[in-house]
Amino acid sequence: MQLLTILLLVGSATQAQVLSPEAYRTIRASASGQRALGDFWNLTQFSGFAPSAGADQIANYLLLETSRLGLANANIERFPSDGKTYVWAFRTEPYWEAHRAELWLEKPHRELLASFSAHRVSLARLSRNANVSAALIDVVTGTREEEYAGRQVEGTVVLATGPLSQVLRKAVWEHKALGVVIFRETDAADYPDLVGFQEPKPWEGPHGEQTTFAFSLSNRVGESLRQRLADGEHLVVHADVEADIGRGEYPEVRAEIPGLDPRLPAVLVYAHTNDRNAGGGNNLTGVGCTLEVARVLNGLIQSQKLARPRRTIRFMWGPEHFGIISHFHAHPDDAQHILAMINVDMIGYDQQRTKAVAHLFRAPYSHPTFLDDVVQSFMEEMGTNNTISIRYADLLGSHPAEGFLDPTFDPLGSRTDYRYNIERFWGPSDHEDADEASIGIPAILLGDFPDVFLGTQQDTPQVADPTQMRRGAVIAAASA
Repeated sequence: MQLLTILLLVGSATQAQVLSPEAYRTIRASASGQRALGDFWNLTQFSGFAPSAGADQIANYLLLETSRLGLANANIERFPSDGKTYVWAFRTEPYWEAHRAELWLEKPHRELLASFSAHRVSLARLSRNANVSAALIDVVTGTREEEYAGRQVEGTVVLATGPLSQVLRKAVWEHKALGVVIFRETDAADYPDLVGFQEPKPWEGPHGEQTTFAFSLSNRVGESLRQRLADGEHLVVHADVEADIGRGEYPEVRAEIPGLDPRLPAVLVYAHTNDRNAGGGNNLTGVGCTLEVARVLNGLIQSQKLARPRRTIRFMWGPEHFGIISHFHAHPDDAQHILAMINVDMIGYDQQRTKAVAHLFRAPYSHPTFLDDVVQSFMEEMGTNNTISIRYADLLGSHPAEGFLDPTFDPLGSRTDYRYNIERFWGPSDHEDADEASIGIPAILLGDFPDVFLGTQQDTPQVADPTQMRRGAVIAAASA
């Protein structure tokens, strides 16, 4: 009798549905990769660090769009950030907004090497005002003392390939160089023209030293300069930088789809808004996707094509790490009002061009959550229906087909497979901050990796695929 009872219970559990097939089909039919990609395009006009004027413009865009869509309680909360004060163990960052920057080769002939107006990623974050000409010297990696031995570094600009923070410490703070030029070595053989973003951490030296200016070049340009210096040429560069740096605020946008029972903890959908001036893919793809999730779910609920959920669905957008940390540091009791979190960070990439694979990173074992299995079920469903199989191609039949079971395409997107992987917990992104015990919210990550253009000037809307963006939006919307 006990065995029969157990079997009956197991049977009823396996028959239970997370979401009815009709509701899933309604969500899928309503989701658009083009709209999500359109928001991505729109947001790339703004600069990509936070705090900055660009971060405020992105927040204002999201507030206007969520208000226009009819989401409830749409607002922006701002948290002070000055580069000195701490939120828990995190040191807030300075406000920084660049207006103009160019790096010229002045001698032996004049040539433009880098321009902020062409590619914002060419100027390192927290670069300060400059209008100087100086000799360019090669310090190889710029991270080891022996690379400076016997060299006249003071008053020069150094060319290096090491991490900016280490080069800044050695070349500028210790050896009194005026500035730094970094060129990229990652994947140089395959992608010699990529320019990677640079960011100094920490931004102050042990004795209060300040950042100077730093420019980022492609491997092709950097190696050319290095060879000319090795051949004995005397190269003089001119750096012209105009930027504001000081106190600022982190903007955090919040909006909701109210549930039937406001007493129940909400499901949180999150995406970080700062792209570090590197094309926008990380993570304006996630912002576009989650905005589409809000658009689809709220529209279907308002039109009564979907039943209103029992739980509120909350959407939040802010700078990576610092947005969610600042919010729950200021509102510690709010964590009790969140059941679980879906973090969307880099999604909808062209999997052929960028070599990306869609990943679900489950919550850590210390925070078991139903959300792991919910999201996994929808991702596996998407994978099964969007993987080419000889079984469904009907090669020997009268009507050969592509081989998809029940594909999800966007009219302007690719007609390719959906490559995905389910993994154990991994950071770093905003979900790891939520999962940490100080906040204590079970959280998962939906994100694409790798992306060969990550952190470069080519991580732009052109690397996204409306089909993959639509698939990501469907998974996130169905899971919420």
